[in-house]
Amino acid sequence: MGSPLFVIVLVTGLVIAFTAITLSREHRRVRSAVARYHGGPPTPYELAYLAGGQRRVINTALGMLTRAGAIRVSRGGQVSLVAGAVPSSHPIEHSVTEALARRGGSAPVGELRHAVAGGQAVDGLRYRLLGLGLLVPESVLDYAEGLLNRLLVASVVETVVVGVTLATGAAAGAGVLALLVGLLSAFAGFTVHLRQKRALRDVLSHAGRDVLASARRTYVRGARPVAPDLALAVGIPVALYGLGELNEPGLEEEIQSQSQSVSGSGSG
Repeated sequence: MGSPLFVIVLVTGLVIAFTAITLSREHRRVRSAVARYHGGPPTPYELAYLAGGQRRVINTALGMLTRAGAIRVSRGGQVSLVAGAVPSSHPIEHSVTEALARRGGSAPVGELRHAVAGGQAVDGLRYRLLGLGLLVPESVLDYAEGLLNRLLVASVVETVVVGVTLATGAAAGAGVLALLVGLLSAFAGFTVHLRQKRALRDVLSHAGRDVLASARRTYVRGARPVAPDLALAVGIPVALYGLGELNEPGLEEEIQSQSQSVSGSGSG
């Protein structure tokens, strides 16, 4: 490997390593923005957002409405309103039934999720969690976003240099080691970038993580509460652990199989 390429590979590799370490530290710092939570018991939908973002919120609403007899999910992931069902007053559940009503009473679950995720009810839930200090405000993430962009640029540069080196046959002798370092650095840079980009979506504060951990200690996976209140019997288990807590494999399969393309903020 020629001297200039050799230097570029090593310097860029150091930039990737330093940026990745700094980004991890910054991520830990922003999570500590709120250390304690002094609000009341979180609702199922607040827990759902903390545990799995928009996707879990909408899945919780689908589970609640299905158990309440307000909707049914048929083969192929088609969600339909049930005639004569008592309408829900909860904003999230109301947004689901309203979206179905606007579509003639029936819609594919993927389309329904897109409609509800972009609605005021889900946005309002997110803003409430921000106000409670359970999510980190986006303004706090500006420096982390800058580091994320720097990491991506450095990883791309490293990849290009390695590609040029291979194309020109410049790798020889000690250059082979530098080439290997370049490949590993680029791979590590892209991997950290992808992981941190996902992690920086709706970052839970330390308080948010504590609230979620406390709820999971109280409501253990698989121990489904027997209660007349759907929020306790269905809402909280699904919010914390997913649709598997409904103990209806067919329903879970139909909803999940049609919703994988819908991106949601994964928080927990």
